[in-house]
Amino acid sequence: MRMRRWLIALLVGCGSTTPAPAPVPAPPIAPVQAPAPVLLAIPPALPLPTTKQLCSSATQPAVAVGGKLRAYDFSPVPLAPNPSGAIPVGYKRHPDSIRAAIAAEADSIASCVQAASRRGVRTPLSVGGAAHFGVAATLTIDPFGAATAVTVDGGGDAKMRDCLRGVLSLVRVARRTPRETIARVPLYLLGSYDGPKKLPAPEPVRATPRSERAGCVLALDPVPRDTIEIPEIVINWLPGEYGNPRQYCDSGDLDKAQIRRVMEDSRYAFEACFAAAPTTRGQLALQFVIGSHGVPTNIAITGAGDTVLHACITAAMANVGFTRVENPILVHWPFTLAALPPATYVADCPGRVALVSTYAIHDLRAWKVIDELATAGCDFPESLDRFARWGVPDLRAKLYRGRGTEEAIDAATKIITKFPNTASRLLLFVADAQLALGRESDARANYLRFLALPNNDAKRIERAAEGYAHAVAQRDDTAPLDYCEESAPY
Repeated sequence: MRMRRWLIALLVGCGSTTPAPAPVPAPPIAPVQAPAPVLLAIPPALPLPTTKQLCSSATQPAVAVGGKLRAYDFSPVPLAPNPSGAIPVGYKRHPDSIRAAIAAEADSIASCVQAASRRGVRTPLSVGGAAHFGVAATLTIDPFGAATAVTVDGGGDAKMRDCLRGVLSLVRVARRTPRETIARVPLYLLGSYDGPKKLPAPEPVRATPRSERAGCVLALDPVPRDTIEIPEIVINWLPGEYGNPRQYCDSGDLDKAQIRRVMEDSRYAFEACFAAAPTTRGQLALQFVIGSHGVPTNIAITGAGDTVLHACITAAMANVGFTRVENPILVHWPFTLAALPPATYVADCPGRVALVSTYAIHDLRAWKVIDELATAGCDFPESLDRFARWGVPDLRAKLYRGRGTEEAIDAATKIITKFPNTASRLLLFVADAQLALGRESDARANYLRFLALPNNDAKRIERAAEGYAHAVAQRDDTAPLDYCEESAPY
C-alpha cells in the first residue's frame, strides 16, 4: 500500500514539472479595404440661351412705404454660384384667364352690337329658334397680358366688327409670363332676329384699358409662343334680358407661399449674379416692397458682397413679377452664399440625391440625375417633389389654373412612371390638375388609380371621391360653368 502511494506521488510530482506547450500565435488578419467611391463628373452647365428684356409701357404708381406695412420674413436660402443657363420659358396661360378678361368687357361688347342694331343690322336666324351674331376673334396676348394683333371675323357689319376689335384690344389678362399666347375666341352675341327694336342709346364704349401691368421681364429670344382655343363666350346684348358673365373675378391676396414660389422661379438669375463673384461668403440680406402692380420696388441689399454683386441682384430682382396687391407688402429675403459646387459627385443613391437638391427647378441636368436614380433603383427622395409640382400650389383643383399646370402635370407623370411608389403622393395632384384643365377623362382615370392604392388617409380618399364626382359631372355637362379663373394669383 505504501509502495503504491509512493509511486502515485512520484508520478504527480513528475507531471507538475513538465513545461506547458507554447501557444501558437494566430495569423495576422489583413485589414478589409473599403472600395473607393465611384465619382462622376458633374455635367457642365448648359450654354446660356439668347435672351432679351421686355418692358411694359405702363409705370407702377408710387409706393408709399410709410406706416406699418404687412411684412414677410423668410429664412436664409442657400445660394450657390452655379448658373444653370436654364432660363424659364414661362408658364402657359389657362383659357379661363383670357375668358375672364374678355367677359370683363361684356358691357362694351354689348354696346357695339346695340349700336349695330340701331343701324338696322339684324341678328341672323339659327337652328332651334335662337338668334345670335357669331364672330371669331383672334388675340395675341403679350407677356404683360395686353391684347395685340386683334382680328374679328363673322357676323354683323364692318362697323360692328371694328367696334368689337377696338374693345378686345383693351383686354388685359391677369398675370405676366415671358411668352406670348395666341387665343382663338368664338363669341356668341345673343339677341333678337325680329329686327331693330327701340333700344336705349348704348353705353359709350370704353376707350382705355381696364388695367396695366408695369415692370420688365427677361424672356428668351425669340419669345416662346403657344396657341390655345378658348371655349365660346356668350354675351347677351339686349339690355335687361339676361345676365352676362361675371365681369370681375375675385382673387386672394399674395401670401408667403406664393412669394416663395415666385422667388424660386427666379433663382437662376440670382445664381448667375453670384457666379461672377464665386468666392464671396456670408449672408446677403435682400429687402423689397411689392407694389400694387406686383413690381418690386424700394430694393435694398446689405451684407456680403461688393457693389457689383449688389447691383446685379438688384437688377435681377426688378425683373421678378408678382401679382397685384391691394396694399404694399414688405419682404425680407436673405441669401446664404455657399461654396462652389464640387466638380464630381458620388455615383450612389445618397450622392445623386444630394446632387439633385443643388439644381434649380429649371435646370434640365436635374432630369439626367433623376433618370440615374430610377435606373439605380434608389428610393425616391422627398426633395424631388418640387420638380414634380413646383409651378402650382398643392391645394384643391380650383387653385391649379393658370400657372405652370401643364408643365407640372408632365413632370409629375414622368416621376410617377419612373418611381411608382410616389403615386400615393403625386397621383391625386395630377388628377386635380387635369380636372382643372378640363381633361375630365384623364382625371377620372387617375382618381380611380388613386382610390385603388392602399391608402388610409380619409381626407385624401374623400378628396379623390369628390374629384371623381366632379369629373363625371363635367362629362355629363352638369357641372356649373365657371367664367373666372380661380387660380392662386401671380
